[in-house]
Amino acid sequence: MKTFIPLYLKTLLLLLLVLSFQNISAQTIITVTDCNLNGWVDLRYPNTTTAITTNAPNPPLGTGSLEYTTQTGALGNFRNESFHNTLLASLTTFKYSTYIQSRTNDTDNIFVVLQVDRTGDGLADDHLIFEPRWQTGSWVAGILPDQGPTVENTWQTWDMLHAIWWLGPPRVLNPEKGGEYLLLAAYISQYPEARIVNQPLGGGIGGIRVNVGSPRFAPFIDYWGGAFTGYLDAFTIGINGHTTIYNFEPSIANAGEDKTVVYGYGAHCTTLKARAAGGISPYSYQWSAGGRTWTSAEISVCPTVTTTYSLKVTDAQGCSGTDEVTVFVKDVRCGKKEDKVLVCHKGKMICIAQAAVKAHLQHGDQIGSCSSDAIAQSRNQNTQLDFTEANAFEPKQLRLSNYPNPFGSHTTIQYQLPFDGVVSLNVYDTSGRLVSTLVSGNKKAGTYSVGFSRNNLRAGVYFYKLIATDGLKSITQTQRMIQLE
Repeated sequence: MKTFIPLYLKTLLLLLLVLSFQNISAQTIITVTDCNLNGWVDLRYPNTTTAITTNAPNPPLGTGSLEYTTQTGALGNFRNESFHNTLLASLTTFKYSTYIQSRTNDTDNIFVVLQVDRTGDGLADDHLIFEPRWQTGSWVAGILPDQGPTVENTWQTWDMLHAIWWLGPPRVLNPEKGGEYLLLAAYISQYPEARIVNQPLGGGIGGIRVNVGSPRFAPFIDYWGGAFTGYLDAFTIGINGHTTIYNFEPSIANAGEDKTVVYGYGAHCTTLKARAAGGISPYSYQWSAGGRTWTSAEISVCPTVTTTYSLKVTDAQGCSGTDEVTVFVKDVRCGKKEDKVLVCHKGKMICIAQAAVKAHLQHGDQIGSCSSDAIAQSRNQNTQLDFTEANAFEPKQLRLSNYPNPFGSHTTIQYQLPFDGVVSLNVYDTSGRLVSTLVSGNKKAGTYSVGFSRNNLRAGVYFYKLIATDGLKSITQTQRMIQLE
């Protein structure tokens, strides 16, 4: 005889099955940032620093991790207070990942301490301590899976649920001192009502604590034996099948790669695109340069001199990150009115009309100097000359020019001083090397001219820089000149 099950009951049973499955497999990823630790607390012990960075390569989640740095004799303490009164017996997942960058002692690592109430009075009775170094070799042989030795420069994930633990004070059972170690399952079996509590014990702070070092000497005479730098990520705790994963991510601003534009022929504009990572969306963007600001992720800029643009990205929680990008300007203007274009033609520089440029380019010529561009060369060099100073001062303050420009064997530099003072006029090549000193000494206010000859210099771009000071103020101007073959 067949049993009839109403359709509504079938639907209800199916719904309960789905909900049950969802409860078992439910997972929440919580992003921890510098300005929102989401349940974590940083005690910031002396000689210990914690920061959320991207310094560790390829973390398990995202691009960031919690960086832990301590010095000799220091102890780090980063704790989570979100799991007060949680039954140890309800834990279904308990693990975290570490990356050791450097350490003085090969036993040091990031370890975990639980404050546990085993008597039911709401007060902490035990420190339960998990150390990665006990999870390998003879300690676990025939009892638990071997999780391997702690190593440097690689991410390792530690399963704390199926692992060896030991008791800290007041009931010290340190394996290294001959004390007994225990399995977490055995402790739970003996104390089925044991719970995580935030109440302090023996000077330690309650809850789930993430510490650095190796507590080798009972009872905790010395937590720390040397300097240490390491990282933690993907701290995971599952309770009755619901898993919470903590992902440590800084707020990151990325302004993109440096760019180069040509000024003097065609459009000299480019687009800057901001990117954000880490933190909590939505993000706000702010670009700034030369007193101007923009508030969109993507901006179009048209600089006439090499300019550095600063970017600040702020997430929904107020955490911010900064970056900058430089747009290098390749100035190819030439001629008395600077309305012509500098072109490299068969290894020689020539100054031609705008209308003639296209034909030259079609025949293989290139815009600009035949040598590497001055601005491009200055990107990675500590030059003596600030190429962005050109035209930094109003003409009424200081006038500086040369004619002809471009020139063959000789050009005349003319400058006008607005006050009496000490004057220097120097010529530099594109690397910032001093080529010639044309003026050095006291000058009265007025207009002056000085000649500059190529002598044995190669054809190319040169810069001449004038500095004038009267003891109270100092003004500077830099101009560019082009020497032809």
